[in-house]
Amino acid sequence: MKKKEAKGVWKALSLGLSLLLAVSAAGTDAVFTWQNTITRYMGTTTGSVTGADGDNNFVSDYSSIEDLLAAKRDLCIQIGEEGCVLLKNENDALPINKTDKISLFGRNSTDFVVGLSAGGGKISGDDDLKTVFDSVGVSINETLWNYYTSSEEGKRRSSEQIKIGEIDPASYPSDVKASYSEYSDAAFVVISRNFGEGHDAPTDPAAILDGDGTHYALQLQEKERAVIEEAKKCSDKVIVIINSDNVMEIGELKDDPEIDAILQVGGTGVYGLYGVANVITGETSPSGHLVDTYAYSNFSSPASQNYGDFSFSNYDHTYVVYQEGIYVGYKYYETRYEDAVMGQGNAVSAAGAVNSEGDWNYQQEIVYPFGYGLSYTEFTQKITDVSWDTENRTVTVTVDVKNIGDYDGKSVVELYAQTPYTEYDKENKVEKASVQLVGYGKTQTLAAGTGEETVTITVNMDHLASYDYTGAGTYILDYGTYYFAIGNGSHEAANNILAAKGYTTADGMDAEGDAQKAVTYEYTGSGEVDAQTCSTSSYTGAEITNQLESVDLNYYGEDLVTYLSRSDWSGTWSGPISLSATDQMQQLLSDGSSYSVETTDNDLSNVKEGVNYASTATNVNFYELYGKDYDDPIWEDALNQLTLDEMTRIVGLANSGTISSINMPEYLQFDGPLGIVGSYETDKIEYAVSATMYPTEPMWASTYNHELALEIGKMYGNDGLWTGYQCVWGPGCDTHRTPFCGRNAEYFSEDGVIAYYFAKEMSEGSIEYGLSCGPKHFVLNDQEVNRGEVATFANEQAIREIYLRAFEGPMAAGKALDAMCGKNHMGCMPASALESLLRNIVQDEWGFKGAIISDSSEEKNSSGAFAVVAGLTEFDTMTKAYISGSGSLTPEKISSDATLFTAVREACHRNLYLFANTSLTNNLSSDTVVANQMTWYQITMIIITIVIAVLLAGAVAMQLIGKKTRQKEVK
Repeated sequence: MKKKEAKGVWKALSLGLSLLLAVSAAGTDAVFTWQNTITRYMGTTTGSVTGADGDNNFVSDYSSIEDLLAAKRDLCIQIGEEGCVLLKNENDALPINKTDKISLFGRNSTDFVVGLSAGGGKISGDDDLKTVFDSVGVSINETLWNYYTSSEEGKRRSSEQIKIGEIDPASYPSDVKASYSEYSDAAFVVISRNFGEGHDAPTDPAAILDGDGTHYALQLQEKERAVIEEAKKCSDKVIVIINSDNVMEIGELKDDPEIDAILQVGGTGVYGLYGVANVITGETSPSGHLVDTYAYSNFSSPASQNYGDFSFSNYDHTYVVYQEGIYVGYKYYETRYEDAVMGQGNAVSAAGAVNSEGDWNYQQEIVYPFGYGLSYTEFTQKITDVSWDTENRTVTVTVDVKNIGDYDGKSVVELYAQTPYTEYDKENKVEKASVQLVGYGKTQTLAAGTGEETVTITVNMDHLASYDYTGAGTYILDYGTYYFAIGNGSHEAANNILAAKGYTTADGMDAEGDAQKAVTYEYTGSGEVDAQTCSTSSYTGAEITNQLESVDLNYYGEDLVTYLSRSDWSGTWSGPISLSATDQMQQLLSDGSSYSVETTDNDLSNVKEGVNYASTATNVNFYELYGKDYDDPIWEDALNQLTLDEMTRIVGLANSGTISSINMPEYLQFDGPLGIVGSYETDKIEYAVSATMYPTEPMWASTYNHELALEIGKMYGNDGLWTGYQCVWGPGCDTHRTPFCGRNAEYFSEDGVIAYYFAKEMSEGSIEYGLSCGPKHFVLNDQEVNRGEVATFANEQAIREIYLRAFEGPMAAGKALDAMCGKNHMGCMPASALESLLRNIVQDEWGFKGAIISDSSEEKNSSGAFAVVAGLTEFDTMTKAYISGSGSLTPEKISSDATLFTAVREACHRNLYLFANTSLTNNLSSDTVVANQMTWYQITMIIITIVIAVLLAGAVAMQLIGKKTRQKEVK
């Protein structure tokens, strides 16, 4: 080989080996960073556990995987039955007969949206719409079905650019059209939408790859309209199924006299469709009610004016302003409606009148109100008692329900309240909705014509109180007349309150209300308002004061935003808000690495024993921590045993492996929220599949069933025992601020009270079996666009009364022991590093003692050590840099900074408290010994990296030798 050629070979080899070394080093780092996740799927372990033969603190209700799956199937069917919502039913189109022969129209009838990450845990078969109908005896037009399934056209796709997945009926072959006549008892049309993480529902028609170019994603496309017209040719009975968790614009379907019925169905999971079929065939009467408002235009809400992609004019950062304040969903529409009837607040004006011609008109704006839902039977409901208990901060309302119809069925009692809107409120910018849901209940199945039940609803008085952030700086109760009303949805309740006030259709109401379904209570006292009763936490007794002023845009300058107010609808209505970032904003919004811990005490003499773990004589074993109070002295000894390396791993990595100093096995926490994304631990290969199979959260919430929420939690807990997981990142507790959020399927509702109770009850059910629910994404993470670092601005009344309420349910009133922060900024600070939220509200006011993790933290949504000092206890993915090299959570930095050391120690306390109260303690005993060990693939990656490094060193050496040889020859 010539010397010149040899030089090129060694140089190329060095370059290639350098690239391989980089890849190998990254791979080595990954198998340690992600060790829990990898070992879970590889069936290996990062630690050896001996003496694990103790008692089980948590035991499944099921002795076999077959029993578990059968019970889960029944539960999902019940969710399907009670969670689908009948919106229209003319000419008794539903239920159909089980002997009917029907045609299913729409390409998506063969590709039904089941939800995010759903599809595992089946007992057998593909449970599509045809299979489900076949199971109840209904005959399906197979010619039409087979045409759809064999067609390459259509096939919905979920991405930033979506496909509706519909086929133009003009291309249907003749044999398909000829098949209609035999299957014409009913024609069903399925309209589906499905979005997801990282992409909202596109509002640009061009983003729909197979759209008509003029309608955005939540509107009907021309192909879909054509399919509906084709269905009309097949049958005189046309039934449309809206298969979407995002509110679609379906006013034209409601108004079309040739469409007989509309059924709203969210993601059904694996088995929820069976429940839907039971409703369609009359096996079960529908009892679901809407958890969102259906408007003629989704752009008619004030929140929609300031949703989406906004950037500062002078600074490269995105933002969103919640200018609507508390007027989200029905709280806007119903409040403006009442003001229009009562002739106040400039409610009858053109401002915000998207669908109306001229002045704002409720009937021209709203298709179906929040809480609305039909049944096959008829119920009477009557309020029989209201009991006000200031001492216990509760209001108890009893409602007598009777089934007077022809079908057995369940009835939902929705209780709404109206609190006084006074001059004090107007002066201090305290906003009040004309109706707000404050509680709900559901009967058992009542027999047709005779069934009766009394439903008791206990209202949390804190949910009646309003947060006064400009005056009292706490929750207040206005003195005056309080109204409590029931009704089939928010609008009927609003009309019932107006009727109780003496208003009629002559005053502009769109229907006569029933004054008998509204009762009043006079709350009297001295002074302007009661600023005492709800001013302390009902959980801890802590004083409640302003904590979120820095999230308000007006904190950064005078009158930067005027929040929407019912005192002047037209004068405070706002379109998109344009902003320039002040110097203060720019400084705060800078890269998170610029945040630092402001140490006030570098004296580590009182905490060094925590580092010197080897000298402790207590030697607490992890299993002993189960059931111990958070303040039990045993925690001091346990924390003293942790090594600095263990402390950094517990806080710095979501997958920290075994903690051998206290004999704690590796733990498993994984994503949800619609089930545990994990496999069942069983020797039966056919069940070694994903446990995820639940319907979507809006379907859960649409049941309005407290008992069912608890059962869902219990089933999650059983899943945890059969998959080996100790916590699941769910439920999603963000708000349907607008219909556009891509993850609305993971969140309950536009209403915080529904989410409060469902998440609370789910957390209570799951922890009974050693699985902690981890609500996410905390908080104001209500859109996917720019969610990685968007600066979210809102006033404290809106944050507390709407957005925090959903998380308060599981974290304060419930039994969740962990939560996940959003990636967003709250104001100009990362949500995962806002001390006034994580410590002052979550810990001090709510008394939450569990763990709080960041969302994936590679973006500007977390700040290492700074976040831990602020109250964060753990980081999610991509955080290796925090605990190694020049990171802010290295053992060296923790051991030299008293403030940071104390914060890290407390974070470890909270993380260990979480896992000590889960099924991780199962089988452990005083004889349990846990030791760290590397897996075969970790060892293999290390060896590969070393070999490549040696080869690279050799190649570089040969280059140097060759260079010296050539230099000598030149001389």
